[in-house]
Amino acid sequence: FRDLAKKGPAEPGPLRQLPNNTVDEEFGNVTMSMDHREGGGSSKGLHTMCDQLDIRGVPYVVRELKIADYVFFVGDKLAPVLIERKSAEDVAGSLHDGRWERQQRNMRKAQYVLGDGHARRCQICYIIEGDPNKRKVHGGNVGRRTWFQSVDDCESAISELPLLGFSVMRSKGHLDTIGILAKVAQDISWKVKNGVIDVKYTYKQFLDRIKVCDEKLGNPPTLKEHQNPAPPVVVNWNPAGPKTTNTKTTSDDPKKTNKSNEPETEPEPNMNYSEANLNGGGENCEEISELKKNVASS
Repeated sequence: FRDLAKKGPAEPGPLRQLPNNTVDEEFGNVTMSMDHREGGGSSKGLHTMCDQLDIRGVPYVVRELKIADYVFFVGDKLAPVLIERKSAEDVAGSLHDGRWERQQRNMRKAQYVLGDGHARRCQICYIIEGDPNKRKVHGGNVGRRTWFQSVDDCESAISELPLLGFSVMRSKGHLDTIGILAKVAQDISWKVKNGVIDVKYTYKQFLDRIKVCDEKLGNPPTLKEHQNPAPPVVVNWNPAGPKTTNTKTTSDDPKKTNKSNEPETEPEPNMNYSEANLNGGGENCEEISELKKNVASS
């Protein structure tokens, strides 16, 4: 007891985790760690999101994260993938109070630590959940009226993310987001097994290195190779839904046909593994594709 007392208080365990004793082999040794404030915290959507992770069998734990909303561990080491989730309202609120830029600076510093320094071989990503057009309040603003953020303000900020070094994955809602996260975990497991990515640091080592990072490392990238990165998985997102045509027939033009409310359905949203390299470009697409073919044939 004396020796334990000298070590100080024990680190608290996870607030929630996958209850299963076994996991699907496609997730390998990968565990997703999720910030306890996600979904608005335990009093709101956190447990709903966890329930969906349970259903899908995604290995996860809920803890307090200092940087990003989702990180992925391979054993006890961090994978070079960091994800921040923002609802349409979160984007507006973050623009209003300054978190939008602060969080991005922190994630770029984290990218430097996990991505082998200036090579920045770490994917930093945003999941944008929902459509700002459907979150307008009185006065045309998104979220709270007092935030003074229009739909154009939010969409402009989102469209600038690739030039700032972030990939973007769009999601319709919580369920869509959970599906994306599951695919990312599977993708990381595949890359680790096939030597495509490396893992180095425990979470404590990661945080210790972040503390001594120069603030300049959080600046937006100036090199084109670090801009417009590809996301970990490809997401086809259609906020408008199926298109419809409504061509009316007039007496002046009898040749026109009457196609009233005939839906032209589009493919369902789907997610596939990204073939891009870890820097976000497409230089190594053929190499990774060939690697996957070799693995499949063996």
